[in-house]
Amino acid sequence: MVTELVTSSTGQRAVRKRPRPDQIPEEYLFYLDGEDLFPLLAEAVGAPVAATWRDGDDVIWVAYIDGGSHEVPDYPIDTPEGIRLGLADTLAGNLDRHGNLFAIDGGRRLKGFDHGGSWLEVETGDTGPYLRERQAPMWHFVEGDRWHTDPPLTAAELGRIRDRIAALRPRFEQRGRGAWLDHSADQATC
Repeated sequence: MVTELVTSSTGQRAVRKRPRPDQIPEEYLFYLDGEDLFPLLAEAVGAPVAATWRDGDDVIWVAYIDGGSHEVPDYPIDTPEGIRLGLADTLAGNLDRHGNLFAIDGGRRLKGFDHGGSWLEVETGDTGPYLRERQAPMWHFVEGDRWHTDPPLTAAELGRIRDRIAALRPRFEQRGRGAWLDHSADQATC
């Protein structure tokens, strides 16, 4: 993929992602669809991510996050936002949420970005681990099975999340990614 920071004539910035000239659709559509559909899942979960918008089949734009990196030393990753971002990653099988793929915006809010690797497991059969780095949101809930002994969300909250995920079906099927939504819905029933 070619990734470019673009500044409009009004000073607004966004990141444009498009395929390299030598890439074939099978190589880049998976990535662009992940970038396009993950924010919908994240919204259903209540996870904060950078907004994205599609420009045809071959280009996706990502809202620029104006702020610091994840390395802000006093930022607690186990915030409600971090927990929900980790849940969205888990539901999408996002194997690539490491410390460089979330940022702290100017208002000191956590924002995830770069979701192109989501649902890779559905496409390839790769099964994880989902969280490979300790700075990933929700690490301590997965490590040592704390999700079951000290869950960060109630059963009622998870039920509402499942309902919101189910409502996404038309958008996923429009892109031919119904199996991705099935995977996320199955993960949400665990």
